[in-house]
Amino acid sequence: MAFFCASRDALVKALANKHDEHLSGLGIVTETQILEVFVSALGTWTITISNFIDGMTCVMASGKHWETVQRVIGTPL
Repeated sequence: MAFFCASRDALVKALANKHDEHLSGLGIVTETQILEVFVSALGTWTITISNFIDGMTCVMASGKHWETVQRVIGTPL
């Protein structure tokens, strides 16, 4: 699988302009990497990983039909 990589600023602008996707959530992968999830109102989504050492962000996965799940504390998903 080939990944598309670019500077984070360029990739975030492209996701917003081409797919109307905006940051929905993030998490730390390592001390030098962060995972971000971008989602549109139409349900398209993109998962990226940014590397703070080289400044590059790569698309790891993308798709359709994103759904945000509201978890009620004490109940399984």
